[in-house]
Order: sequence, then structure tokens, then C-alpha cells
Amino acid sequence: MVPNMIWGFITELVFLSVYSVEAVLKILSRGFCLGRFTYLRDSWNRLDVVIVVTGFFSLYFPGLWFFKSLRYLKLLGLFSGTRRHAKMFGRALNRLWDVFFLTLLVLTVFSLIGMAQFSGSLRNKCVLSWGNDSQSMDQNATEEFDVYFKDSNHYYFPGHSDPQICGNGSWASPCPVEYVCIRTHSTPQNSFTNFDSFEFAFLATFRLMTRDFWEALAAEAMQAEGTFTMVYFVAALFVLSFSLTAFIIAAFVISFTEQTEEEVQEAKRDQRDHSEILAALKDQDEDKLPEKKGGACTSCWRRACSCDCCGCWVGVKKALQVFVLDPFFDLAIVLLIVLNVGFMSMEHFPLTPNFEMTLTLAELFFSGIFALEVVLKILALGPYAFFQVGWHVFDTVLVVFSLLNLSMGDVIAWGSGDVIVFRLFRLARWWPGFLRWMRLVWAGLRSLWFLSLVVVVFFFSVLGNLFFGMNFSSYDCVDCPPRRWHMGDVPHSFMTVMRALSGEWIETMWECLMVSNHFACVTFYVSLLIVGNFLSLTLFWTLLMKWINNKLAPKDEESLQTLKKRFMQVLKVCGVNKGETTETKAGAAVDEESVALSCVTPQQTEENGTQSSTLPIGEAKNFQELKETEDSQDVPHDCCCQKCYSCCPALDLDASRGCGRVWSRLRRGTFNIVQHPYFGNGVFFVVLVSSAALVFEDMYLPTRPTLMTCLGYLDQGVTYLFVLEVLFKWLGLGFRRYFTDGWCWLDLVVTLACVLSVAAQTSGLGSALVSLKALRPLRILAHVKGTRVSVSVLLRMLPSLLDVLFVTCTVWLFFAIVLIQSFAGSFYYCINETSNEIFHPDVVPNKSECFTLMMSSPSEVSWKNAPFNFDSIPAAHLTLFSMATFKGWIDTLYNVVDSRMVEDQPMFENNVTFYLFFVNFFLFGCFFCCIHILKVLLDSYSSQTRKISITHNTLHAFHLSWLFFGLFLYVGGSHLFLTEKQQEDFNCIRFGSKRPLAPCPRPQGRLRARLYDLVSREAFEWAMQGVIFAGVVLMMTERYDMTEEHENVLFWLSFALGLLFAAEAVLKICAFRLSYFSDGLNVIDFVVVVLSVLGLILSDVIQWYFLSLHYFHLLRLGRITRIVHRLPGALRLRLLASAWARSLLALRNLGLLLFVLASAYASFGTFHFAHLRKLANVSDVFNFETFWGGLASMSMAVTWAGWDALLLPSLRTPPDCDLMGTQDPCGNPTLGVAFILSFLCLSSYVVLLMLLVLLVDMLNAFAGMSCDPLSPLNVSAFFKAWKKFVPDSALYVQRSQLLDLCDKLKKPLRIPKPSEPDLDLGPDDPVHCRDVLLALSVQALGGSADKEALRARIKEKYHEFMPGDSSQDSCESSCTLPMNQERATPAATVELQERRRRRRRRRRRRRRSY
Repeated sequence: MVPNMIWGFITELVFLSVYSVEAVLKILSRGFCLGRFTYLRDSWNRLDVVIVVTGFFSLYFPGLWFFKSLRYLKLLGLFSGTRRHAKMFGRALNRLWDVFFLTLLVLTVFSLIGMAQFSGSLRNKCVLSWGNDSQSMDQNATEEFDVYFKDSNHYYFPGHSDPQICGNGSWASPCPVEYVCIRTHSTPQNSFTNFDSFEFAFLATFRLMTRDFWEALAAEAMQAEGTFTMVYFVAALFVLSFSLTAFIIAAFVISFTEQTEEEVQEAKRDQRDHSEILAALKDQDEDKLPEKKGGACTSCWRRACSCDCCGCWVGVKKALQVFVLDPFFDLAIVLLIVLNVGFMSMEHFPLTPNFEMTLTLAELFFSGIFALEVVLKILALGPYAFFQVGWHVFDTVLVVFSLLNLSMGDVIAWGSGDVIVFRLFRLARWWPGFLRWMRLVWAGLRSLWFLSLVVVVFFFSVLGNLFFGMNFSSYDCVDCPPRRWHMGDVPHSFMTVMRALSGEWIETMWECLMVSNHFACVTFYVSLLIVGNFLSLTLFWTLLMKWINNKLAPKDEESLQTLKKRFMQVLKVCGVNKGETTETKAGAAVDEESVALSCVTPQQTEENGTQSSTLPIGEAKNFQELKETEDSQDVPHDCCCQKCYSCCPALDLDASRGCGRVWSRLRRGTFNIVQHPYFGNGVFFVVLVSSAALVFEDMYLPTRPTLMTCLGYLDQGVTYLFVLEVLFKWLGLGFRRYFTDGWCWLDLVVTLACVLSVAAQTSGLGSALVSLKALRPLRILAHVKGTRVSVSVLLRMLPSLLDVLFVTCTVWLFFAIVLIQSFAGSFYYCINETSNEIFHPDVVPNKSECFTLMMSSPSEVSWKNAPFNFDSIPAAHLTLFSMATFKGWIDTLYNVVDSRMVEDQPMFENNVTFYLFFVNFFLFGCFFCCIHILKVLLDSYSSQTRKISITHNTLHAFHLSWLFFGLFLYVGGSHLFLTEKQQEDFNCIRFGSKRPLAPCPRPQGRLRARLYDLVSREAFEWAMQGVIFAGVVLMMTERYDMTEEHENVLFWLSFALGLLFAAEAVLKICAFRLSYFSDGLNVIDFVVVVLSVLGLILSDVIQWYFLSLHYFHLLRLGRITRIVHRLPGALRLRLLASAWARSLLALRNLGLLLFVLASAYASFGTFHFAHLRKLANVSDVFNFETFWGGLASMSMAVTWAGWDALLLPSLRTPPDCDLMGTQDPCGNPTLGVAFILSFLCLSSYVVLLMLLVLLVDMLNAFAGMSCDPLSPLNVSAFFKAWKKFVPDSALYVQRSQLLDLCDKLKKPLRIPKPSEPDLDLGPDDPVHCRDVLLALSVQALGGSADKEALRARIKEKYHEFMPGDSSQDSCESSCTLPMNQERATPAATVELQERRRRRRRRRRRRRRSY
């Protein structure tokens, strides 16, 4: 041990000496600190100084050794790109303090709400009754009670590590028999999960924001307080995890894009100078460089490698080239690769010997075929030409390894066998989507942002090991299982950091809090989450923006088109395609159907003409047909198509006489009924009633026979009405119109499902057909215009996603094949059913020993397989899906790391190196695939809109990302996910605008004037902000276990603050009178004051009959909005908030669609999964026993949380369950997997689009505001620069100062030096601020500027930013205000301003004298 310490000391001293010499040399060459380019002026050199100084101190003070981790940051300084990225990252974060402060405020608000609702609730436990009299149990009775509660045997553990939480309310979870619900002294997870104090409530709220194991927190809270508290968690998830996360991402993208644009401009300026220097040096070098020799040698080498020495061989080579280069050859290779992948996918566990021999022979065949392919291509192209193509080199490497695997399989079976799986990637040569993914991966791995992320991850890994390694190593827990997630060594610390960055940080932080200092653990994890997630977001955004316009090369595109033609020829030979005539007819039929199902725009604008549609499928054919039939909507269409009439002329009745006339009148009357609004409203009412009736369909319905009978009659009546509706629509609309409308098809399918359900329920055929009634809520989508629009857009975007989803499945197929070859049959284990513990491998080493124990005690020992395993391709894909959603992947990771051989008992961390395999899957199978999917979604958005022409003057203000986002969602101001009425409301919400208030004149009375001066001062506002902040801090000090003295102090302090708020309201009302209520913030303050006073006066009545007084104290949180308005970036926050408010209309449509889907799936789940055994996190809160439990489960699954626990009961098969019994029934794995995965895919699709809509609206808003010179953001920046530039906030500026003023502004109003501002300001000097703003706006917009409109907008916004100017003049001339007599000369202007200053000073002196 001592030699190792000496060697470590010597090594440390050597490295420190090298660093010191480096620093000394740099100081001698550049100077120390006084010059601009000296040593200490560089931040990376300052980091080196810190490393050297702390390194020498750590030699003598071992407690400072954690500073050694800073050396990893030196890797970032080795590359100019990473140095620049670190600088950009720091500046971008520096611009986000307003968003961070808003995040803290929102988290604080929800933390305080959680404290008011759940304080002390999570202490409720199911405790074994103390004797026969449970009422005698008093928490403060005796010390014996505390001793009783410390015994864990007195608690009820429902298969979890923590006792069951309960509640005494009617909606809360009750305790089982012989147990009572008592409030104890501990909370779940070692008392780290609770709302008893602000710090733990804030931690729980932040956990909700990051969605880390939030379902357990919600289940515990609902068990204690009732299922109605799910409203709190849904609201918290929407505001925190959805909206606030979108705020942070949008603000980061905005800041990062602005910073990137600045860096690009600086790089362009540096590049000009650099290119000139290189050009000069190149001219000098061209004169000095000698002529190159050796060309003949190179040509001889190429001739030798091309094997063209013999004339006969040249002829054979040309013949081989005709064969090898033919597209049919490539098509055959593609089919062989697909067939080979199919054979590799057939491997499973257990394999029969015959099937295993078949797979071996197939591999031998394919290896020979591909080896022959390589040989033929080398002979045809020659070695030189062959190896010039990268794909040929890749093919050759695979062939070599496959031959090695066949010849020396026993020696290198593992390595070469797994390399053969890479044959799957050969498909990317002919598959554009797969090739784009591979290019994306290559670009990501080469990115310096990726290198920065890797360095930061290793930095935090080493830092965690240095900080907490000793704590984890010295912590001794006898009864605890071995730790997997710790920082005792660097590899485990690395995996802990990776798990935290993947979104699961709370459990590892609990481990850290148990063994180390709380402040250090929280600081470490907060820093890790902020830096790591923002670096990941930067890499994600960089790759996304870089890969938006990624297209194939023309040569590759031409070869792919040729391959497609050959494939169509093969299909034609096989009889699939019947020739050109058939193709033409099929194409015409497709075109006709696409016209029938196409969507057209509901409105036309003179500026953009026809726009993309927001109408659902089948609602209209095309715009011309709508115009033709606009005046004849009261006439029904033909019943059948023309082809039916030609085949059966008897169907074409004469409507002018006889039966045809009666038939025509009958159809017209029916058509009028169907088209009447009352008909649609009546059907919608029936749909709502039938959907609401599904709430009572649960597993407890047979115990309520009366309700069951009523629901049966209701089902029959609803079914009859639906059938009658279908018949009416057939008769009124006709078969042609009915069956070409997608919504009518939905109605027909739901009607048939209801008919089958009623028939099955009446005849007792079973619950499979009865459950079809769960489809009834889907009809709501057809009767709400917003959901019709949303479904239409989703369906039009869906085809573009199929290719990228297939690419993702192919990537997962590669991982699945590798994992099957490595771990098929390795996840079995022998378990003791009594104690629910896995036997140690020293006791039970394998399956045979376990079966021996099972023979002696069959009910206590069993040999089980993990539910998520790699025994087959379907099971492997399901397991990989759980890993990609970060749910259930921890158990899979444990099984992989602990696995040994097939049918061997697992051993703790037997394969530690496979931790890195999961890191690779998260990187390639999740991260890059997610970027690929998002890129296709954005392209699909873009394809739904038409191109918008943008002038060059507007284009220069856009960054690439702004331009991209500004094009794909809006078409002439219309939103894809909004109806016409919603579009009008959408356009009424102005981005970031704050309506200027009419200035309240100063009162004439002396007392009111003094009050007016008092409440109008800036100091008064800041003082009230301090009082508001003090009130929030006072609420933070509340705790569950407060003493009586503490409660009294808080009460009187709250009372004093209430008096201050009431006094403020009274003073402002006296000063402003009715003008006080013209400001929305004042209205909020007044409402809070009134309700607070009522809460104090009627406290006993309110607390007894209504709510707790804690909720009235929460009303003070409404005043936090005043603090938000005082932030430096309040205008940008208001801009993002306006975009969020505008997005609520589209989010409401998509949210209603999501709610209908969740309701339908919840109702379906109650029919099939209600009687399954509760496992894992399936409890009395999240289950399918009732509709509300199923809806809560589906709401949980929307966030990808806990879906693996919902699926586990369905995966149970004999002998773990009773196949024919009712006590512990088995599940249906196929139905369960299809049910869960279909809902996850649909809900994820909708939620992802909701997030994209919100992000795009915010980015669009900021892009529009950045390009609009008179946007609130630009106008505010202009007047802020004006007030800083012009002394005493004067309204005029000298012309000589315009150049400096224009250089101080920001784009698009900025005119940088040394450019002279060519502004049309007229002859007057000085110039009014409104003249300057108008001239700069005209300059920014170019020739497309409407000066009259600009004048009106300037007049509207002027008094909001310059309230001191009482003049009402506006820009009357082309660009200049008419000059008053007082501003005829500059001297007169100065004199006028001086008189105004003297007048203000005299007024202040008179006020002080009073």
C-alpha cells in the first residue's frame, strides 16, 4: 500500500510540474495580466492556474483532492471548436436568468399548493390494531406508542418496501381488515418524499417537472387524500413538465440561436482577413514549389491494380461488369440481405437441434453468396476501383469476418459472429431513410458538442467519485441489498451520472442523501442536471438544424430510381402489375379517390389565394366542387356512383314521375332532416350520454343489479338510435357520399361494434364482443370541429412517419439480434416464493438444482423467467421499447449484468462491461432515432403548408431556424390545428402586447395629490415587491410539525402583511379612483385582499363548511405576477406567455383528442384487465377495476410512466397463475401488449405534436417580433437605448448624434458603424424620437413599408414607453413631425428642456415643504 501511495505522489508531482512549466512558458511569452492578450485575460489560462494551485495544495491537504476533477475540463481547451462552444454555452445560459427565475417562481407556487394539500398526508400508514380498541391509540399518549410504531411488523406491506399509505376520507384508500389508518412519524423513501416542509415539497415538485417516478408520488398522495387530487398532478404536469419545459427550451433555442448568429458574423469578419493572408501566401508558395514527379509511377500502380494487362481478360472483365453493374444484380443482393436478416431474426430460445442446424446451413449459404459477390465485383471492377467505394470495403470486412467465423468458430465465435449482424446496415446503400440516419449518427459523433458532452459526463463522474466515494464505501448497512448505483468507483459513478441524465435521478440522489451531506448532494445533482441537459439539448438542436435539408446526392437518387424500376419490372413479371393500362387506370382511380378524400381550405385570401386545408377527411372534395354546389346544398347527391348506374340501369329512377318521384321526395325530406342542426345536436347528445354510461361499467357492476339492468336498456336504446342514424344517412346522403366520407366510416364501425356488443350481451357470448362498446367515445371526435381538424392533420402526416419508424425498428432489430445471440435463455432465476428472494448462486447454481428443490417444496420454490427478456425477436423488441421509454429498463439492466450462462442462476454484477452496451443503445437507438423522428415530423409539417414568398429585406433578419419554423406551421396567418372560429380568436391575441393604459392625471386636491405622488413612486412599487416576497418567504417557513408559538408568530405576521396589502389597495383606490381597476394587476391585488379579509372574518365558517384556511393564504401567490413584471426580461417572458396563450386553442383540440382516446382505452381496459392480479405499481389507485382507475392509469401512461407495471399482470402465464380459475387469473399477453403499445404510440404521437405546436408558436412569435421593427420587443429596446443615450430622457436628439445612436440599437433597427444612416428625416434639427423610430422602421422594411400604418402603430405604442410626454402630435409629414416654434433652433430646444427641469425641481421642493 505504501509503495502505491509513493508512486501516486510522484506521478501527481510530475503532472503538476508539467502544468507549471506550461503556465510559466505562456506567462513569459504573453505577459501576465496587464495587456489585452496577456495570460490571465484568457479564461482557460485562469482555469490552468486554479488547477496548478489547488494541485499543489492537495499534496499537503488531501481534503482538496476533489479539485483534481477540474483537469478533465482541460480537454475542452485543446480544440478551438470546443473552446468556442464553451463560450457560446456560457453566454447562452447567461441570457436565461429570467427564465430560470420564472421557473423557480412557478415551482415555488406549486410547492406551496402541495404543502397546503398534502402536508402530513404521506405519514398515514396502515397499522395493526392495538388490541381491540383502536380508538385508544393516541399519538401523544405514552412512549409505548412510539415503540409500537418503530416495529415494522406492525405495518401492512403490500409487496413494497414502504408500508401502505391510507386515508380516512371517502375517496382515500382504506386499510385491510385488522388494520387502522394512523398518522405516524415517517414518510416514504426514508422520509425523503413528503410535503411537510418547503424544501421537501420543492424537491417533490421538481420531481414532477422532470417526471422522474412521479407516478409513485401521485399514487401515494391519492391514497392519502383521494383520487380527486389527480387534478393537482395533471395541472402540475401540464404547467411544469409540459408548458414550463417548452418555455425553457424555446428560451434556450432563442438565446443559442442569437449567440450562434453573433459568432457567425464574427467568424465571417475573421475569415476575410484570414483568406487574404492565405491568398498572399499561396501566391508566394506557387513561385517557390518545384514540379511534382512520380505521376508515371502512380499510373503504373493503378494499371497493375486494375488488372488490365491482358486483352482476353479485358473482355471477360467487361462481361462481368455488365452482370455486376446491372440493377437486377443489386436487387438480388438486396433481397438476399433481407432474407439473411430474416433468418437471423428466427433465432430464439429454446432452439430445437433441427432448427439450429437449419440456421447454421442458412448462414453458410449466405456467407458463400456474399463472398462470391465480393469476388465478382473485384474481378469486374478491379481491386483499385473496387476499394475506392466505401460500401465495397464494408462488404469485404463483413465477408472476411464471416469466413473467419465459419472456419474458426470455436476460437473467435463471439466477436466474428456479432460482426456478421452488421450485414443489416448494408441495406442503407439502397434505403434513403436508413442512409440519412447513418449520416446523422456520423455527424453527431464528429460534432464537437458531442465531445464536450462526453468530457462533462466524465468530469461529473470523477467529481462524484471524489466527493462521495468515501461516503459510499464507508456506509455500512447490514440488512440492505448490495448497492448498484453508487459513486464508490469511477465506472459506477459514470453509470450513475448517465442514469441521472436519462431522467432517473431521484432514486440515486436518495442514496446520496442517505450517506452524505444533503447540501452537497443537492448541489451536485442540480449542477449535473442543468449542465448535462443543456449540453444534450444543444447537441440535439445542432444536429436537428444541420440535418433539416439533408438530401441524397443526384447520383444516389438516380441509382435508387433505377432500382425501383427494376423492382416494378420484377413485380410485373410475377403478375402483380398488369401493365401500363392497368397502371394508368389504377392511377386514375387513386386520383379520383384522393379527390374525394381531399381537404380544401374554408377561406380564401386575396393575398395568398387558396391555402392548405384545416378540414377533416371527406368533409369536402375540392374548392371548385364546393363553389358549384354552394347554392344547391338542399338537394341530395346521387345515391350511387356512375359505375353502379351503368352496371344496373334500374337504379337510375326518373325523379319526375311514379316511384322515382316518391323516392326523390323521400330522399329530399330525409336529406333535410340529416342536414338540420338539431339532428346533429341530437346525435351528439346521444353519443355523450352513451359515453358517460361507460363510467359505470366496471368490475363491481354485477353487485348492483338495478344499475346493470338500466345500463343494458340504455345500451339497446343507444344502439337502435345509432342504427337509425345510419339508415337515415344512407337514405339522405346516398351510398356514394356516405362511403366516401371518413367520418361516416367511423360512425358505421362504431355502430357495428355497438350492435355486436348488444348481441353478445344479450346472448351471453362473452366479454370480448361486449367490450366493443368502449369504442363509443370515438364518435365524439366527429362532432367537435376542433378534433375533426386535428385528426385530419394527424392522418395526413402519418404516412411520412412510417418510413422513419421502420428505420427505427430496423436499428432496434440490430440490437435485438445481438442481444438474442448473447442473452437468450439467460434471464431465468430460482426464487423463494415465501420470502420473495432470489437464491444465491452458491446455493442454487443452475436450473437442475432449482428443480431438485422444487421437487421437495413445490409451493415455495419456482424457476421463473423475467417478463422482459431477449428470448425472441418480439420479446426483444418489447424489451428494447421499455428501454427506449426509460420504464422497466433498470430491471433489464440488472438481468443483463447479472446473467451467466443459459439456465444458470444469476450472479451479482457478473458482466459489468455490459453497462456500456446500454449506453450505446441509449445513444444510437434512442437519441439519434429521436432526432430522426423529429426531423421527419418537421418535414411533414412543412409539407402541409404552401410556400410563402419572403422579400430579401425581411429574409436578412431571419436566422435559418427562425425561417424554417416560420414557414411550416402558418399559412398566411392560419394555423393547421384550428377551425375558422378559433383562427379568429387566435388572431385576436397579440404577441407580447401590453395595452397602454390611459395616463391618470394628477389630482387637484392636496391630500389626493400627495397620495398620488406616494403610490406613483418607483420606491413604493419596489417596497411592495419586497412585502410580496416577504409574504412568500413567510409561507415557505410553514411546516407540518410546527409548535404553537411558531404558528402564533406566523399568524400575526400574516395578519400584518394582510394589513399592508389592504392599506396599499385603499391608498391606490383613493389616489386613482376608478382608474385603479383599469390595470389587471391591480384587479388581482384587490381580489386577493378582499378574499383574504373574508377568510380572516369568516374563518370558522369557511373552515367548517368549505375549505381550509391554507387555501385562502395561497391567494397571496397571485401577487407574484408583479414580481415577474419587474424582471429584466419581462418583455420576452410576456412574449412567450402570449404565444403560450395563443397555443392553448390548438392544445385544447389535441388535448380533447387525447382525452377521448384515454377514455376509450380506459373503458376497454375495465372489460379485460379488471380481474388481473395487482403487481408492481398497480394499486388501488392505478388499476382497471373502475373507469376512474383506468382513466388515471391511461393518464399516467401518457407520460410513459408506469406502463410496464400495467402490462406485467397481462404477461403472467402458467404456472405463475391459474389459467381457468378466477382467484388468480392469467393474462392475455398478445392483447395486453397490443393494448398498451397502441395507446403509447397514439398518445405519444399526439403529445409530441402538442409540444411541437407550443414550441413552434413560441419560436414563431419571437421570430416575428425580431423581424417586425415595431414589435414590443424592438420598441422597448429602442426606447431603452434612447433613454440611456439622451440625457434626462429628452425627446429630441441632435443629428450629429444619430450615428452613435443607431449603432447602439439592436437588429432590425440597428445601423452599425461605419455605415452612415441614410434616413429620410427632413431638414429639421434636432429630431424627435418618433421621427427616428419611423425612419428606422422604414429603413428596416425597405420598399414594402406602409408609412401611414407605421405612424398609427407608433402613435399607439408611444405613450406606453414615454409616459412623460403629454403631447399628442404624430408623424404628420412623410417622416418628420411638424416643428413647434420652440424647437426652431437647437438653442431654443435646450432652453425649453432647461425650463422643464427647473419646473420639476420647484415642484419637488414644494412637496418636501408640505
